[in-house]
Amino acid sequence: AAFDAVAAIYTYSETGGDIGVGDYVRRIRVLPVTSGYFDVVRVQPRLGRGFQPEEENGERFVVLSDRLWRERFGGDRAAPGQSLTMNGRPYTVVGVMPSGFEDPLAGPVDAWVPLDLGPARDPDNAENHYLSVVARLRPGTPIARAQGELDRLNATLATRYPDANDALARLDPLKEDVVGSADRALGLMLGAVALVLVLVCVNIANLLLV
Repeated sequence: AAFDAVAAIYTYSETGGDIGVGDYVRRIRVLPVTSGYFDVVRVQPRLGRGFQPEEENGERFVVLSDRLWRERFGGDRAAPGQSLTMNGRPYTVVGVMPSGFEDPLAGPVDAWVPLDLGPARDPDNAENHYLSVVARLRPGTPIARAQGELDRLNATLATRYPDANDALARLDPLKEDVVGSADRALGLMLGAVALVLVLVCVNIANLLLV
């Protein structure tokens, strides 16, 4: 296989959850992901674990960000296995992410939950594109080979879902997908920042000499 890890995330709309009770209820940002997500981003929980494939069926488990862990559990290292009430329902904490970790695909996230891939979720609607799929190539694997695997998958899906055979999977490098046509502009801005930094250093050096 060309891929080292593959995962899906729910990006159709902003997902959140309410935690706390009474006057202390507040909204947090939640990202539903499949079990391979932390393998794709190559960051594992510092406490506990991530999700298992068998938990992708609506199981109420949660991985906390470092800041939410400190807020709700006071930095207790025994938090994995304890319960967090979210949207009025108990979730079992299974992991805590490292301090300073910010989700590279979704930005600031307070908690991650297992993505529900149960068959009851639109099983016959192949055109309902509510998921984003991310993958990490195996070291040394050319993109052309990975695209070849996707092309074979496309052919299989086109046979299975003929009404949606125009919905083809295409491999896009993450940098191009995120940066796009702004790559050159960002490079120019970085160069300008570096130039300003050099000028500041020169000016400070001149002041020290004076």
